[in-house]
Amino acid sequence: MIEAIREQSSGVNERQPIGLSIAGMTVFLTGRHGRAGARPYRLTARKKAGLPITIMTLLVVNMNAETQEQEIIDAVSTVFAAAATDDTAKFDSVIAPGFYIFDGGLRFNGDSIMAFIKAQHAAGKHYEWNVTEPDVHISGDTAWIAYVNKGSITDASGITQLTWLESAFLQKQAGSWKIVFVHSTRVPPKQTENRAQ
Repeated sequence: MIEAIREQSSGVNERQPIGLSIAGMTVFLTGRHGRAGARPYRLTARKKAGLPITIMTLLVVNMNAETQEQEIIDAVSTVFAAAATDDTAKFDSVIAPGFYIFDGGLRFNGDSIMAFIKAQHAAGKHYEWNVTEPDVHISGDTAWIAYVNKGSITDASGITQLTWLESAFLQKQAGSWKIVFVHSTRVPPKQTENRAQ
């Protein structure tokens, strides 16, 4: 996971970068060349003591970011699981007060989207939704995610595979990510070309 990278340079009194690649992040340290040519980078006792702390801090920050990204993906997946089973309590556990969604050219709040889905279930339609290709961005206590929702609708006529392009805005409230807003656009089915021969 930790890989030392050392770039060679030449010349008198130039800085010689040394980089540490930690879980995809690179940190550069610098050393000086001696007058007689390049000499290896030397860490002083003070620098040696601080280096492990710096490396561990970077690892913790990176792991925390990955954990938060997964929590955001899980929040969206929880909405899908709750809607698929008409579980309003589970749905409400991951949405923020004032939540709403744009879907199919309409605006729904949490209660109205769950009522709509329950009515669709009663009419014999069942939905499957899946978060794929998530792209998560976090800034403090706010985040947004864009993803491709690949799923299907099943009814008496069979299964129709569908894809939606979706995004959500989230806010961290009391230590948990809550969904504030979702925008959903259904990808139209591919049209077959009808060419005159």
